[in-house]
Amino acid sequence: MKASRILLGLCCALALAAVLFVTVSLQRERENYTVCREILQGDASALEGLTLHQNAHAMNHLLWELDFPLDGAPTCDFQLGRPESEPYRFDYDQIMLTTPIRQHTSQKYYFRNYACGVDRIVQDLAKTVPVGDELEITVDLRDHFDYYPLGLDINLPGAMLPSHVEYLDPAELAVFYGEYSDLFPLSPDAMAVCRKFGEFFRIPMERPFPVRIHILRESEKHYASSLEILDPTAVYEPQVTSVSTGDQCFFAINNRLNVVFATDENMVLPDSGERAERQYIDTSLIPGGYGLYSFSFHREHQNDQECVTVCMTPEFQTGIAYETLRNVYPLRAEVEVITLVADEAAHQLRMVTMEPDGLWLTVLNLATAEEVQRLFLDGEDAIVVDRSDFLVAKHKSRLSLFARDDDGLYHQQFTVQIPEVDGFESSGELFAYNGNQLAIYCNGWRSQDLITVVDETGVLYQELMSNILKLPLSPLHWENRFISYDSTLIWDP
Repeated sequence: MKASRILLGLCCALALAAVLFVTVSLQRERENYTVCREILQGDASALEGLTLHQNAHAMNHLLWELDFPLDGAPTCDFQLGRPESEPYRFDYDQIMLTTPIRQHTSQKYYFRNYACGVDRIVQDLAKTVPVGDELEITVDLRDHFDYYPLGLDINLPGAMLPSHVEYLDPAELAVFYGEYSDLFPLSPDAMAVCRKFGEFFRIPMERPFPVRIHILRESEKHYASSLEILDPTAVYEPQVTSVSTGDQCFFAINNRLNVVFATDENMVLPDSGERAERQYIDTSLIPGGYGLYSFSFHREHQNDQECVTVCMTPEFQTGIAYETLRNVYPLRAEVEVITLVADEAAHQLRMVTMEPDGLWLTVLNLATAEEVQRLFLDGEDAIVVDRSDFLVAKHKSRLSLFARDDDGLYHQQFTVQIPEVDGFESSGELFAYNGNQLAIYCNGWRSQDLITVVDETGVLYQELMSNILKLPLSPLHWENRFISYDSTLIWDP
């Protein structure tokens, strides 16, 4: 017994000593990292005044906060522990319209009194199958739906639906949330929001929508079924693009069939040729037709937790002013909304659209949705980055810069070709503009980053940079590389 206590004491002492040694070693070598820089072209004086601020972690426990003047030596602040905020965050500021028609493989179901939509169609068929038998049948969903069934999810600052609603059709709402509201309750206010959106977005199911249904009746109480969509070109997915201000939500929907074909396993996108051939949906029953839509909301709840605690009560208020839902800016059918940015400081709503001749920027007055400016950006399907006082349109190696003047209007400054670097793959880009020069910081894989500075004459400077952390006590001092997040690139004034 005495020997066991001595051994336990020695083990505890060794463990404590190891923890202290590791902590002291890490603190002593907290700046033990190397920045490897390889100049590819140009003069480094082009980096003057350019600073990269970067939060980084190794193994999500060793945290660095870097201020890196790219024309000088970096400085860093190091600490042990986990980030106060997760490196990867999801933006819940959104509205989603979805279709509940999903292809799925064999799944077991119990017979339910509150089955809705496609589930009800399959369940009604299953009731006709004797126990132990199977049924395979092709069904045209047009025989069961006048309009494409839609689901709704709204999650805005302080205003939200308590749960994702699968079907907005009034009859389906009454079945799923009415008679059986003790299972899936919706307050009268939430029900009114759903009814309004369901009545507003009525999209006729005009073309055949064949699905193959296979059913195995396993017992009196349950069955297994699978559903296969036979014609992917009949699928409609709204694919909402949205943005909100303090009290207003703006959004646009996809107006073409087969923008995305959803299954349980993956999302299948049409190629560029199929994209051009997609059939438009009928938006004539939507008030105002196809366009940019808006509704007001107010902060009914201080946080999501408060909402969760009261969402199951009849008194729950969504904070959504559903009666304000309207089309504020009609669009032609061939116009596809790519991005929306609400800039309250500039009193602007900026919308990038893909049109038959290329990408366009439309600037709207944020309060009235009146058009302020229309500007052609690029003839190709370019990536557009909005930085408020300037925009960047990038297609492969071609980059165009658009700057905003004192009147709030954008003007093209220059277009340049940026040489590609063999073996470099970008996973994200940062931009900074000082009125003359544009800096591009490309975050690459394996902690190898690319810095490029351009102006109207072309490329002024380009270099590759690698950040390497050498941590003590690791096997052979193996190199742990930065995983960065929350990075910003700025020019000093």
